[in-house]
Amino acid sequence: MPVLHRWPRTLALVSSLVLLLGPVRVASAQTQVTALSGLDFGAIISGTTSTIAPTAAQAMSFRIRANVGLSLGFTMTLPTVLTRVGGGATMPVSFCTTCARYRLNNTNPAGGVTFNPNVGVLALVLLVAGDVYVWVGGSTSPPLNQPAGNYTGTVTLTVAAII
Repeated sequence: MPVLHRWPRTLALVSSLVLLLGPVRVASAQTQVTALSGLDFGAIISGTTSTIAPTAAQAMSFRIRANVGLSLGFTMTLPTVLTRVGGGATMPVSFCTTCARYRLNNTNPAGGVTFNPNVGVLALVLLVAGDVYVWVGGSTSPPLNQPAGNYTGTVTLTVAAII
């Protein structure tokens, strides 16, 4: 089975999934979204599935900082393929219904609330919390003939106030 990497061309999604957030829509001027880390599949082998859990160090993570007392919801637009840097190929990526977690005022995903990143969190009231930490894992299943290279994707995070 061929390995899809040769240094320095590593088939990896290093920070690009978060750092290429695209438009970030926020609930108010006092709401801030900060990308903390990208989804990093590392070197993967073609023809196999690689999965990153939302609790893994390689999971995508970010922080939503909002006013105490704000009711908010957030959704993500997730890619279905990753695109090879320089063009010429795409690779499938997926996000399962339990591939994300959020937690209030705690930077550890263990014990976080599991949610479907394809749907998002529709209502969350920040009674005493100011920070919402979010972690997202995912999977990729490159075919046997997948060209080696770096692959990236874009996630759009939308945070909205609920009135």
